[in-house]
Amino acid sequence: MSAFARRFFIFAFGLLILATMVTAFLWLPPESAAQGEIVNNVGTQGRALTPAGKLIVDAATNLPAVAPLTVDFVRSPDNSGTDGKGRFLIAVNSGFGLQFNSESKAQQTLSVIDLNLMPEPQVIQNVYFPTPNSANFGVTFSTEKDTDGTFTMFVAGGFQNRIWIFKFNPNEKEPISPGNKPDAELKAGFIDVGAFSDYAPSP
Repeated sequence: MSAFARRFFIFAFGLLILATMVTAFLWLPPESAAQGEIVNNVGTQGRALTPAGKLIVDAATNLPAVAPLTVDFVRSPDNSGTDGKGRFLIAVNSGFGLQFNSESKAQQTLSVIDLNLMPEPQVIQNVYFPTPNSANFGVTFSTEKDTDGTFTMFVAGGFQNRIWIFKFNPNEKEPISPGNKPDAELKAGFIDVGAFSDYAPSP
């Protein structure tokens, strides 16, 4: 065998081994869920779960809680947290929203997270905004308690030019009222701010 033929044979053999290794790597089965695979389910809508490999759920309903595109976190105005500040964290979940089945409307949400719970904070309430309702970016509270001991909570509802009005009672099991269930009508009061856009000053 000539030197050229020998070199060609070695090169071809090495190429064959490399191709075999690449093919084997591509066809390896994925890790099992027990080995840490992040598994999607209906509630995740095909999106990955938390880095810990689990879906954040409402502790009361066991339904998906914090939706994709959380645009704001606001601390409640009470001082009953372990650090002397607000006990609750309000997550404003905008984006596409959650859908729980094929007939469910996309719905943005507010998630109430109890920071005092042990061994870790948990979502204890969700308020749902079925399309065309929306929760868009902003949440703020009145600085003073109302006469009934509650705080007034204002939520920007961008799609409909509304500011939603809720009551927030840190002593209740579900602090935000009125609340609702997935796909249920939202019965909160609101301020219609559409007129402001109709009469906005020119630049």
